[in-house]
Amino acid sequence: MKVVKAKKSTARKHTFRGEKISDEYFRLLSSIKPDSEAVLICGFLGAKNVGDELMFEAVIRQLSEKQKATIMLSNNYESPANDYAPYPTVHFPIEKGDYLVLAELFGNVMLCGGAMIDDTDYVFLREKSTMAYVLLNTVKTFIEKGRRASVIGVSANQEISNKAFICDLQYIIDNATHFSLRDENSLYTLILAGINTRPIKIIDDLSLACNFENWKPKERKNVFRIGFAHIYTEDSFTDIQKFSADIVKEAGRLTGKKIEVSLIPFYTYKNHDQKYCARLAKHLDAPTIVLSAPNSARQLCQIYSECDIIISARYHAILIATVLGCKILAIDYSKKHRHYPNKIHYIKQKYNRKLELVDFDRIAAGHDYLGSFRRALKKKNRPFSKRRLQKIQKKTNSIIKKTKVLTK
Repeated sequence: MKVVKAKKSTARKHTFRGEKISDEYFRLLSSIKPDSEAVLICGFLGAKNVGDELMFEAVIRQLSEKQKATIMLSNNYESPANDYAPYPTVHFPIEKGDYLVLAELFGNVMLCGGAMIDDTDYVFLREKSTMAYVLLNTVKTFIEKGRRASVIGVSANQEISNKAFICDLQYIIDNATHFSLRDENSLYTLILAGINTRPIKIIDDLSLACNFENWKPKERKNVFRIGFAHIYTEDSFTDIQKFSADIVKEAGRLTGKKIEVSLIPFYTYKNHDQKYCARLAKHLDAPTIVLSAPNSARQLCQIYSECDIIISARYHAILIATVLGCKILAIDYSKKHRHYPNKIHYIKQKYNRKLELVDFDRIAAGHDYLGSFRRALKKKNRPFSKRRLQKIQKKTNSIIKKTKVLTK
């Protein structure tokens, strides 16, 4: 789970209800009037992870023009304040009093999607708390102050054991106006942790409520395009580089076509993916384009329409490719990330039983992964029907509206 760090502020002498508050929230007290109908929307927003932005897009579609909504950034100071215009933004809480300020100013809070049931380092650390701590304690504070709170379509680590985390999570589940998970694997995790899960609902991932109905793949006779959307780290880059180069070479041999490559950035905090994409492009023996990160469902569909296969470890890249019926080779990062198994295996269980998975450890160890690529090429994946998408969208939109948060 990402640790959120804020720039060091000078003096932090302000207090509110006996607790320290940051300069940012001190200014908010004087600039925003408390409004019982206003809603604070939060999630992993501002760092510009494509999947989280798609979930946010689905929620925003349900806002009316008169809705008083403010967006809480998970990435302070790096994301321009007007990125979510016309909706204003606030920074994530830093001091304990900041949570109280938010609950004073807004009557509602909505946590929309993400792998937020994560008990890693679940403790208050001024300016260094994990995103899961920040978001869950924002929701908890709203409930404690008699505000309305909704947690929609989140997921859990494969295992949770921190007693303080479990206690706080149970309190939120019992008292939120709505609490839902996006996969049954996460529900099983909570049951094993001894949590009463009766109030919990299971819904489709929020991103599936975006508009994918007008997507059409482009057919090219003499060109085969591969779309890579990797998870990049410095430790794994050499393995990713070799894997990608081998895939490009094998694709040329199997298809007999000219191979082209699209590198798709998904996580753009401080141009993270863009930097690695630029490095990877230099090592691929094929014309390669480093694309701009898609900032909407429509843009992602446009990118996928020009690719003959999507190869990725990113959950939402794989999920949306499944929806659209793309050929997919999914890289399984279950042993690298505690929150990964519940999500990726649920795609295979519920949406795409034919999904071809290759374990990243096999890639790192140099084992035969080209066989997985060949099998992925042969599989024909059916796109979700228009009726199925509309059913998901209607159900998700209904859930969002019934949370008693988006009431205007």
